[in-house]
Amino acid sequence: MSNRHGVLESYQYQRVQQSLDQKNWSSTILAAVASADDVPAFDESTVREVLSKESVAAGRELDAVLERNMPPRYVSDPEFEWTGSGEEAAIVVTVASDRGEQAITTLDSIVAKQMLRFSRFAQAWINDARAVWSTQAAAGEATP
Repeated sequence: MSNRHGVLESYQYQRVQQSLDQKNWSSTILAAVASADDVPAFDESTVREVLSKESVAAGRELDAVLERNMPPRYVSDPEFEWTGSGEEAAIVVTVASDRGEQAITTLDSIVAKQMLRFSRFAQAWINDARAVWSTQAAAGEATP
């Protein structure tokens, strides 16, 4: 399971960095994060009660997508350790050559879906912190 998490993070990083380097602002992943979807309300229980539950619900689909679209060695071989393997930088090339361009499209889509979900909660967290600070500032209680 830890390999899958590491593989997903490495793939996500490489694809985001590639899009940024190419200034491909309309890439599936960057477009999802930049979308103007509704931001959820945020309070102390939001991460536990909403984000964690959404993550659990998304887990099965994400796991299946990784199994179908990543090289089996990366996500199903208990003898292989992703972290420190030295294969992180080449993951996109390896996936494309081993599984094809459709795998890249599918993986980009699932990564975009997850990043959109997380970015909405990050935005809610930041908005909440800003609102608290603004309230404190208006009352003369905030520190810069």
